[in-house]
Amino acid sequence: MQTSIFLAQFFAIYFLIISIPLLFCTDSFRHRAKAYMKDDAAMLLGGIIALILGVVLILIHSIWVYDWRLLVTLLVWLTFIKGIVHVVCPKIAQHMMEQMSNLLAYRISGAICLLLAIFLGYHGFDIKI
Repeated sequence: MQTSIFLAQFFAIYFLIISIPLLFCTDSFRHRAKAYMKDDAAMLLGGIIALILGVVLILIHSIWVYDWRLLVTLLVWLTFIKGIVHVVCPKIAQHMMEQMSNLLAYRISGAICLLLAIFLGYHGFDIKI
């Protein structure tokens, strides 16, 4: 349970930080994302980092229970899958990122990230309302 709490806290902070530019600095974030998509070395490095992080996270947290920890497990596996796609199939990763390059997609992604941050923060930091 301690690992689940730690990872909920980790992902909550991560999603909170990511949601801010997605919601409020969209043009700057889109510009950087487009530059990242064009840089093969950056895509490979980002994929390797996500792959290493994903493998480590899978080894420490692969808990398939029907409660909030399932979301943490799914995020762990998505991190791993993202790493694989970026390393093995970078053109697919670039295509997926291009599909998300419009303003509405960034705002929706930002809102989803903020909701994930709130939900995981609630469980990870044991926030009482």
